[in-house]
Amino acid sequence: MKFFILVNPGLEELAKQEIKESFNVVAKISDSVLEVDVDVDIEKLNQLQSARRVLISLGKGLEQISESGWEKHFSPEKSFKVEVENVKGNEKRLELARKVAGMIYSDLSFEPKLELKKPEMLVIVYFNGKDYFLGIDENVEELNSRKYRVFAHSASFKGDLSYYFVRKSGFKKGKQLLVGFCKDGTMAIEAALFSKEKIYAFDSTRQNVTAARKNSQLAGMKDLVDIQKYELDELDVRFSELEFDNLIIQVTTKDEERLNEIYYQANYILKKKGIMLLIGRPNWELSVSEKFKLLEESEIKKGESVHKLWLLEKK
Repeated sequence: MKFFILVNPGLEELAKQEIKESFNVVAKISDSVLEVDVDVDIEKLNQLQSARRVLISLGKGLEQISESGWEKHFSPEKSFKVEVENVKGNEKRLELARKVAGMIYSDLSFEPKLELKKPEMLVIVYFNGKDYFLGIDENVEELNSRKYRVFAHSASFKGDLSYYFVRKSGFKKGKQLLVGFCKDGTMAIEAALFSKEKIYAFDSTRQNVTAARKNSQLAGMKDLVDIQKYELDELDVRFSELEFDNLIIQVTTKDEERLNEIYYQANYILKKKGIMLLIGRPNWELSVSEKFKLLEESEIKKGESVHKLWLLEKK
């Protein structure tokens, strides 16, 4: 069966890698979309950590809408809604939605239930800047929102981006990872979902630690995610020297002045050649410690905001 995997910009290559690892197939990449032909249950595809939506393909290009074979996807009892994504202009979106809805009604031998507020499935028309992708989303909600993320932190990231940071840090199964300033715990939870192994995380506020623990329990990762209330300068007491292979820290503006302490603690707890990923604001002028080597500097978008990444290796 053919599927369209919709991802946020910048996650295409990671999604291709994850699909290859999970299903041993090579996906075709377009901007924000991966096309894959694979004989698996859609629920398994919905478990892809890099995906925003998984669509049952109905065709690529608006000219194929009339050839979509609606009958096998609809029933008189199941409600639906047409949703147009990434198309500028409300009138244009409404025009496309009406066109697709009209096709559905004219091609079916029964009248399907249109439900705008709480549909049981979505017909997605997605424009990636070059092509239109038409598909059925039976999940309705965006996958990257994560049902476990009930106690969300405003400065945290959704599941797909958190997973991106975990993989960007070079973390691999069988290695030891520490997530610093974990906020609502999403990054640590995504690491545990990926590795199925113990992940360590800390935050300096009780509120964040409590939220992160509750979220990890909802994700079914309570036994794999160890979240503690630690201060940054406690790490050399709480953990052993050379204990971790990877460290991820999201550095907010208020923590930028603590960079020297971050380097000190990272140098203590990371193994030789250990990797630290720092996530910060794009105009932060990061000074690299003489004890670390800068491997890569890059940026990733989160909606309208941009985050800068520094990948550093302990010498």
